[in-house]
Amino acid sequence: MTRRGQSFGRRPAAREVFDLVRIFCEGAKTEPAYLRGLIADLGLPGSVRVVGDCPPTPEKVVDAALDWLDRQFEEEGEARPIALFCVFDRDGHHHFEAACARLVEAARRHAKRQVTIRAIPSFPCFEIWFLFHHRRTRKAIVASGGKSAGDCAVAELRRIDGFAGYAKGDGSWYARTRDRLATATDNARYARKDAEDTGEPNPSTDIDLLVDHLRGMAAKIERQKAASRARPHRGA
Repeated sequence: MTRRGQSFGRRPAAREVFDLVRIFCEGAKTEPAYLRGLIADLGLPGSVRVVGDCPPTPEKVVDAALDWLDRQFEEEGEARPIALFCVFDRDGHHHFEAACARLVEAARRHAKRQVTIRAIPSFPCFEIWFLFHHRRTRKAIVASGGKSAGDCAVAELRRIDGFAGYAKGDGSWYARTRDRLATATDNARYARKDAEDTGEPNPSTDIDLLVDHLRGMAAKIERQKAASRARPHRGA
């Protein structure tokens, strides 16, 4: 570069700035492992991260997520769009509704910013998402025989071919279920619509909404890359 600021030759490519996505999970193993597998499969950038070391209750997940968001605004301001998701189970948590309400209030408070904030609950637990890969069901799964509703959901899942050895934290479940993702999404949408009609959310999950967001982000990035490749380069 000359002293007058002129440069010759090809300009360096501008650094791509992607949306900032944080996914805070109640589960320390199962949900983070599944979501990281999905993120890797979609080829999403490092700006998309899963936080799996939250205390295992919805209110604590929300605490961690909103604390992170406040720090993000302090450090970077509103430099780019942010999407914040909190993944947790209904199961037997006493403060579940309060945690969801706090996220709704946070979304309202930041409505004028480029911020998406939402809860991603599962009734009674995340394993319903795996169940929906193979079965459309609206039969409520409740605590029984000294087992929590979540434990009963896992027992139900293990009755399905391929899930007999299901264990939480196994990092292979995304790869083992990805071919039935469309089925799971259809069944989750059906369950949510029925839950809205009947007022009974058990069983249902919003994991499909998170999956849709991540897939949409991947598609957007691919479109941006294609447009960049199609633009003529200076000096060409």
